Amino acid sequence: MKTNNRAYLEKLLQERNERPEKMAEIDAQINASFRQTHAIMVIDMSGFSRTTVRYGIIHFLSMIHRMHAIVYPVIAEYGGTVVKEEADNIFAVFPDVKSAVDAAIDSLKHTGAVNTTLPPWIFICASG
Repeated sequence: MKTNNRAYLEKLLQERNERPEKMAEIDAQINASFRQTHAIMVIDMSGFSRTTVRYGIIHFLSMIHRMHAIVYPVIAEYGGTVVKEEADNIFAVFPDVKSAVDAAIDSLKHTGAVNTTLPPWIFICASG
C-alpha cells in the first residue's frame, strides 16, 4: 500500500488530533512520508492597476495571455509545474532552486525580447 497518499495523511492527522501524547511520533511519520523540498517561483506583471486604469481590462487580459504563451514553455523546460494562476501572477514549483532561478532569468530574457518589438504601452512586463 502506498503510504504517501491523501487518505494516509488524513488518517495520521486524525490520529494526531485524537492522541496528542503521540504527536511527536505521528509528526515523524508525516514528515517521513510527505516532506519534500522544492523551490517556488512567482511571476507578477508590473503595473496591473495602473495599466488597467489607463488602457482597460481587455488590454491587460491580452498582456496576460501573451505572457502565459511565453512563460509557460520556459517553466516546463526547467522542470517546473504551474500550480496556480491569480490575476497577473503565476505560481510555479520546481524540483530545485537552480531550476527556478534559471527559469526566472530565462522568462525575463524572453519577455524582454518580446518587449523590444512592442510599443511601451503594450509591454508584457515593465522594466526597472
